[in-house]
Parts: sequence; C-alpha cells; structure tokens
Amino acid sequence: MAYFETGTEHRDAPPLLLVHGSLCDFRYWEPQIAALAERRHVIAVSLPYFYPVSAPQGAVFGIQPHVDALLGLIHSRSWGQVTLVGHSRGGCVAFHAASQDPSLVDRLVLADPGGKPAKAGEDPRPTVKIDANGRPQGAYSADDPRMVAAGRVESGDIDGGLEMFVDAVSRPGYWGRSGDAFRTMARDNAATLPRQVRDVLPLYTRALASCVTVPTLIINGDKSPPGFLATSGTLAEWLPYAQRIVLRGASHGMNLTHASEFNREILSFIGD
Repeated sequence: MAYFETGTEHRDAPPLLLVHGSLCDFRYWEPQIAALAERRHVIAVSLPYFYPVSAPQGAVFGIQPHVDALLGLIHSRSWGQVTLVGHSRGGCVAFHAASQDPSLVDRLVLADPGGKPAKAGEDPRPTVKIDANGRPQGAYSADDPRMVAAGRVESGDIDGGLEMFVDAVSRPGYWGRSGDAFRTMARDNAATLPRQVRDVLPLYTRALASCVTVPTLIINGDKSPPGFLATSGTLAEWLPYAQRIVLRGASHGMNLTHASEFNREILSFIGD
C-alpha cells in the first residue's frame, strides 16, 4: 500500500493517518498536509489498487481488504497508536479499523463517513446478490446515479461517469467547478469505481460503535447530501465519545473547499 509521510515525529503525540474516499488517493489531502504537519507526523495512504498501484488480475477489492491493509501497515511500522482521519468511504474504512483493533487508535475523525446504519433487526453483514446474467449486483440500485456512473466508466465514458458520480455524492455542478488536480486524480482512479459499486459496505451497528471507545470527531458540511448527514447523526448518538461539528457552506468535499476551517477543527480536536 502506497503512502506519503511528512512532519516531525513527536514521542508523546500519535501521528495522523489520513484515509481517502472514492476516486481519490493520498493526493486528496494536499490542502491538509502543511497545516497538520506543523503539529504532527502525518501519513496519507493510498488504499490498495488506488493510484499509484493498479489492480492485478483477480485482485480482491473491498472494504475489509482495505481495513486489513490499513491495520497491517500500522502494525508493521513503529508508529504506535495513530489518530485515524477518514473521509467518505475512507471514513467507513477508518471506523471498521478502529472497531476491529481499538488498541491501535488514539482518536478518530470521520468526515461525511460513507455507509449506512443498520435498521432494527437488519443483518449488518454485507451480502451480494446475483443478477440474471450471473454478475454480482452493486451496492446501489440500478437507477442510482452512482451505479449508472460506474457503468459509464466501464463502457469508456470516463469523464461522463466521473461527473455523474462526483455530482451525486457532493452536489450538482461540483465536477465542473473542480480544479485540474482533482480531475486528474479522479481519472487516475476511475478504474476503481466499477469495483467499488459492487462492494457492498457493511452496515454500522450500535454494537460495533460501542467498540470504538476513543474520542471521535464527526465533521459534516451543512450542504452535504442527506445520506451522509443521516449516517453521521446516528453515529454521533451511538459512538460513546463522539462530538459532531458542521461546516457552514460546505458540502462533501469540505476539506478541499473549506480547508482552513477543516484543518482548524482537526487541530483543535487533537490538541497540543
């Protein structure tokens, strides 16, 4: 798993480990690196088979392999405990890493975490349904714009699919307003999108949340899509030591469009 690290190691201050979401990689955190590295050792990862590493034939792509890779990286280094910061799908990865091996996590930051909370009596384990052609159905319904977007990417309409997906998870017109760096990063990771929509995310449960006994900061934008806000509200209730803040005027890409406020909230949360 590729990663970038910078900043000074502090003996009594856990490093910050940043986990990106869909169509992104370690470059996603560029607006955070300098500010956070003034106070902490900072590691930004590219989850397996995101840029710069392509997926080989038969590679397994999914949340649990990404959780396993993240925990394996922490175990293999001398970082000790880390503060995990996850955005969107990366928030789902960070949550499950923290719930599966709490000893490695000092604090947790979830920015618009992806996934949904389980309803009463609902099996939280991911299930895969097979369509009439024997292919696995995605995590989204066939008329969901994210599924349609993945289909466009798979058929070769890369920019059309990326625009549809990014606008769906942020807000209409976001792709058109995005800078060249973001678009380049998304294009570099376009091949992950069809794999991702076939990866059914595990549901959050109160029992899993109770395993995360570290201080947790949940960050939303007041213009974030309703699904992210609903999930964040439930997690704020379930996580034992959670606080939640909302950035005014921000949507899903809050760390890019409102970098100063986002960085300030994280630095305030981690303290000196």
